[in-house]
Amino acid sequence: MPNPILSIKQLDWSGLFTLLLSITTGLLTAGLIWIWWVIKVHHTAKYSQANLSPKTWLLLGKRLRHNQPDKDYQQRLDQVIVACQQSSPTILMLLGGTTHHNTVSESQAGLSYLIHNQPDCFNHPKFILNLEQNSQNTLENLKEIRQALTQQKTSLEVSLITNRYHLARSQAMAQTLGFQCHFIPAETHYTFSLLQTGKILIEAFYLNWYTTGKAFSQLFKIQHMLKKIQ
Repeated sequence: MPNPILSIKQLDWSGLFTLLLSITTGLLTAGLIWIWWVIKVHHTAKYSQANLSPKTWLLLGKRLRHNQPDKDYQQRLDQVIVACQQSSPTILMLLGGTTHHNTVSESQAGLSYLIHNQPDCFNHPKFILNLEQNSQNTLENLKEIRQALTQQKTSLEVSLITNRYHLARSQAMAQTLGFQCHFIPAETHYTFSLLQTGKILIEAFYLNWYTTGKAFSQLFKIQHMLKKIQ
């Protein structure tokens, strides 16, 4: 199942098919399925609390702007700095490859930001900092990290660090891949705004797309599609 952020031109037949299928289900339910996902995304965004107890933290990347983290990505990185002052993880993984017209990876740009803003935060002797630089979207982020953690025989109990509006979809993907998910929301608390509402509506659409593709591929055992989401 491709990440919905990709442009239509980049989607293969399964991506286009599940996109049309998700739109069709929305229309057939008179929009009720979309309303359900809006409620789900909003509830997760508003009520999720930081859980620092897992020793593996995954910082989800975000597309850069001219090789630099945008405001949302900076919020994620700033939260890492704050959280590391409260509890030291054993492993912190920065996720995200090189996307769009950028020349550095999301994870490398994130690391540069962390070092510049709080260099002493990562001097713990048992602290392991890894970069994942091959992925292009959230689903690929998580699949790459699952493979790395499995090879290291490390638990898949993790805390996901991302913006509140992104938590529900990230959780859905991670749980499908076998992760036991906790959260470290980038924002200390949920703040209502028109911009935040717009992001939640978009995430609800993406989440409906993802779950529709997942359900269809599992129901009809379409291996080409299952391989992308498992």
